[in-house]
Amino acid sequence: MARQHGTLSNGMTLGFAAAEVGPFTLVGQIQQSAPPGKSVEKVDKTTFDSDDDYKEFMAGLREGSECTGQLLYKSSIQDALDAEVGEEQYWQITFRDGATVTWFGFLMNLSAPQAAGEAALVTNFTIACSGKPTWAPAGS
Repeated sequence: MARQHGTLSNGMTLGFAAAEVGPFTLVGQIQQSAPPGKSVEKVDKTTFDSDDDYKEFMAGLREGSECTGQLLYKSSIQDALDAEVGEEQYWQITFRDGATVTWFGFLMNLSAPQAAGEAALVTNFTIACSGKPTWAPAGS
């Protein structure tokens, strides 16, 4: 079996745009991130006729989760993002291999620069996801 390699996380970037197809304004390099995922609500459909008194469920509405992460701090990044807090627009994370995840949402949280010990300064962020996040594999 051929050896398989993962993709390194360094080189991930965050950008925003007025349109889903861009062009995306590059915000900066991501140190750590959890891009928006997808989940579905569990809806109770139990009735008095349910078999053996067990609850029954069905899939409900789908939801895109929040995106959280850390950007390497630069004053220009902090200034640019400070102006975007609460602004609804498209956001995109680009991975090192060229794959992207794009979603519509707004910047909910932006921290002041932080550091632990001798580590680089980082800015924490949370971006809401409204609707369906779209994954595009590298080369698409």
